[in-house]
Amino acid sequence: MKKIITLLLILFTTVGYTQDELIFDNCGADQLYENINNYDARFESYYQSQLELKSKNPVSYYIPVVFHIIHTGEPIGTGSNISDVDIYNLLKSVNNHFKNAHNHPSNSNANIQFVLATKSPNGTCTKGINRVDYSFNQTYVNHGTQFDTSNNGVPAATIRTLSNWNPTQYYNIWIVNKITSSSNVAAYAYLSSSHGQVYDGTFLSYEYAQENTSGVLTHELGHALNLYHTFQGSNGTNCPAQINGCGANGDCVQDTPPHIKDHLKDLNLNAMNSCTGTNNSTFKNNYMTYTSNANRKVFTPMQIMRMQSAINFYRSSYLPANNAAVFQMNQAPTIDFLINDKSSHQKQVFCVGTTISLKNISSCFLNTFNNTTVPNHTSYWSVTKNGQTVFTSSDNNPEFTFTQTGNYSITLLVSNNVGIRNLSRMNIIEIIPTTSINYCSPTSQNIGYYAIGINKVMMHQINNSTAIGINAGYSDFSCSHITHALSSGSNKIEVALSNNNSSVTDNYYVEGYIDYNKNGSFELNELIFSEIVPPNTNNQTFIFFFTPPANVPLKDVLRMRIFSDRYNLSNAKLNCAAQFNIGDVEDYGVYFVNSLGTENIEHTNLKVYPNPVKDILNIETNTLEEGNIEIYSMSGQLIKSIKSDSQYIQIDVSMLSSGTYILTIDNTSQKFIKE
Repeated sequence: MKKIITLLLILFTTVGYTQDELIFDNCGADQLYENINNYDARFESYYQSQLELKSKNPVSYYIPVVFHIIHTGEPIGTGSNISDVDIYNLLKSVNNHFKNAHNHPSNSNANIQFVLATKSPNGTCTKGINRVDYSFNQTYVNHGTQFDTSNNGVPAATIRTLSNWNPTQYYNIWIVNKITSSSNVAAYAYLSSSHGQVYDGTFLSYEYAQENTSGVLTHELGHALNLYHTFQGSNGTNCPAQINGCGANGDCVQDTPPHIKDHLKDLNLNAMNSCTGTNNSTFKNNYMTYTSNANRKVFTPMQIMRMQSAINFYRSSYLPANNAAVFQMNQAPTIDFLINDKSSHQKQVFCVGTTISLKNISSCFLNTFNNTTVPNHTSYWSVTKNGQTVFTSSDNNPEFTFTQTGNYSITLLVSNNVGIRNLSRMNIIEIIPTTSINYCSPTSQNIGYYAIGINKVMMHQINNSTAIGINAGYSDFSCSHITHALSSGSNKIEVALSNNNSSVTDNYYVEGYIDYNKNGSFELNELIFSEIVPPNTNNQTFIFFFTPPANVPLKDVLRMRIFSDRYNLSNAKLNCAAQFNIGDVEDYGVYFVNSLGTENIEHTNLKVYPNPVKDILNIETNTLEEGNIEIYSMSGQLIKSIKSDSQYIQIDVSMLSSGTYILTIDNTSQKFIKE
C-alpha cells in the first residue's frame, strides 16, 4: 500500500507585509517511500511501451468521481458543509488544469477529464454529492480524521464506512472538516495500484475544496494516476538518484529534471537548479512539486503519458466502454441550471456589460463543468429578449455578456442516452444600467495569503464565496451579485470571516454599510452591522439582521460595502483617504422591494401561523428542499435550528421566552411573536 500525502504549510511575514504564498511543504509521502524500491515493474514496462506510441493513439479519458462531504452539522454552504457550487467550481478548475485551459507553453491537454457521477450505484439519478452529518461524533468535530494512528481524530477507515461507492466504478473523494497530523496535512491520495480497494480515493480538507486552491486536488489526482513528486528521492540536501528499473531520476519521468526538495527555491522561478546546473524552471511550475498555487500549471508530456498509462493499466474499469453502470442512464435528464452560480428559480438582476455564467446541473446528466462534452450528453442553450434569439450555445456551461438592458428568457435543452428534455425560464434575467454614482476604490497595504479576510457573503440572492483567508484587497461585485431585500422588514446577512494567523494577535474589525442616500459615500447612519473578530477565528459565520430606514429608495440598486481591517476602521479608510492594513473590502448591489414575491424567491406561498403563537408554530411552503429552518432572537442569537424537506413543518416554541423572534428558511426571514 502506498499513501500519498499532501501537506500545507502557511508562511506569514509580519515585517513589511509582503505578499504571502500558499505552498506545499513536507509531504507525508516523503516518509512513506523516500526511495522507490517497490515499483511495479510490469507497469513501468507498459509505460515505456506507451511512450513510443504516444503520437499514434490519441484517446480521451473520462473518470467518474463522487464527493462525500463529511460535515459537522452546519447549514449547506457553511463551514465544512461546502455547497454544491463549491464542488462544481472545484471540478471545473481541476478539469481545466488537466485540459491546459490556461495554455501554458510547457503543458498540453492531458485528455483526462473527471466527470461528476450523477447516477448512483442503485441506478437512481443523483447529484454525485453525498452529505453525511457527523456532528454527533465529538472526536470528529474536534480533530477531524487522523492521518495515522499517532494522531487524534477518527480513523480514515471509519470515515469511509459512512459513505463509499464501488471503487471499481467511481473514484471516491472525501471532503472532511480537518486532517489531524503533526505536519498540517491538507490532503492525501493512493496510487493507481490501489484501484478497486476499499481505501482507494482522496481525502481533502474542506478549506482546500475551493476553485482558488484547486491545485491541491489536481496534485492528489496526479498521485492517483501514478505520478510521484518531481523531487522524489531527495531528502532536502541530495539530488535524486536514478532508480534501477524505473528509467528516470527520482519520479520515473524523464522530462522532469531532477531537483532538490527545496521549497524556497521552488517559489523562486529564477533560482538555479543545482542538480542540472541550469536555470530550467519548468519543474517549478509543475503540479507535482511544492510551488505556489498560482505557479502550478504544468504536467509534462511524459507525465501525461504516465497518467494515461496508469488509467489503461490499472483503472480501465472507470472508462465508459467498461462502465455502463455509471455512463448509461436509465431515464432522461431532470433539468435544472444555475445563473452565475445561483438558482434559476428566482429572477436575477445584473448591470449592463456583465458576463454571466450558466451551469447545467441536471441530474442523470454527466458534466465536467468546463466546456468539455461527455459523449451522449449534450446541452443546447437559447437566450431570448422579446421573443428574439440573442444568444445560443452548445456548451454545457457557457458564458454570455449582456450589452443591452431589458428582460431575458433562457431555454435549456438537455439530452442523454435515454432522451431529451427542455426547460424554459421566462424573463429570468433583468439587465439594468450601471450606476452613475462615483464610488471610490479602497486600497490595501497587503494583498496575499494572511489567513485574515472575508470568505463568504450571503444575503437573499447573494451567495458569494472567495478563497478562505486570502486577502484580495478591494473587490467590486456590485454588478454581478445583486439581491432584492425587504424595504419594511428584517433582512438577514451572513458573513464568514477568518482571523487565524498565528503571527497576529490583533482583533479584526468588520463593518457593513448601504449607501441609502446615494451620495457615493458611507456614513455612520448607514451602518447595517459591525463585528470584532478575535484571533484564532477560522472561517466562522457571523449572522446579522438589519431593517432599512422608512424612506429607503425602492427599485434602485444601492451600493452595499463590507469593510474589514486588522486595525480599527476610520472614516478616512471608509472613504478611501487612507489605506487598509490587512483586510478585504467587497461591494454588492441591493434592490429594495415591498415584498419578496414569487418572482424573487423560491419559497413562495410561505405561511407562518399562528402569529402570535403560544406553543406550536406551523410553517407551510410549497417548494422547500433540504431547508435550514432557524429561529433567532432580535439580537441575532441562534435559538433553534432544524433541517427539513417537508412542505409542512411544526415547531414547538413553548419553551421560548415571550418576545419577538426571527424565523429564517434559508435566506427568507419573517418575524413572529411568542406570547
